[in-house]
Amino acid sequence: MLFRILLLMTVTTGLWALWRALRPHPLKRIPMRWRLLAMNAPMMKEALRIRASIVRVLLRGHAAGTSGLVGDVDRLIETIARAVELQSEARSLTKEDTAATQAGLQIRDALGQLGKAHHHLLDAARAEIDVAIRDVRGELSEQTDYLRLTVAAQKEVELMLVKDLPPDDGDPS
Repeated sequence: MLFRILLLMTVTTGLWALWRALRPHPLKRIPMRWRLLAMNAPMMKEALRIRASIVRVLLRGHAAGTSGLVGDVDRLIETIARAVELQSEARSLTKEDTAATQAGLQIRDALGQLGKAHHHLLDAARAEIDVAIRDVRGELSEQTDYLRLTVAAQKEVELMLVKDLPPDDGDPS
């Protein structure tokens, strides 16, 4: 009986650990409603693609305040989702496309804002990388100069030691 309980606990713990390991990062999770909307609305699909790219850049850079920025992006995508839903409802309810066109313009505007935020984030990441590369190059240059001076000093010491050594007679004593 004790063996069965231990076996059950082990299996349960293993399954729980597997479930935790296979779960995506919390920032990478996308609500099912958004995924369903993305199947029918290309603008929603584009918004989710941009969101995924923003999350990848933020997670790769280990940026502070990541969840706050992703929260802002999610609020913007939620607005896009509502506009897509309103657009589809307006198309089904009226033959006039004014409401649907207005919703489409709002979607394009929100998508434009999301794209601008994405490009700004990529530019900031590139700038950080450029600064880091410049710093590394400076440090490498300093290290190269130091090593060059060390090698020159070592050669001088070796020359001084060679001059001060008595001549070798060939006598092994």
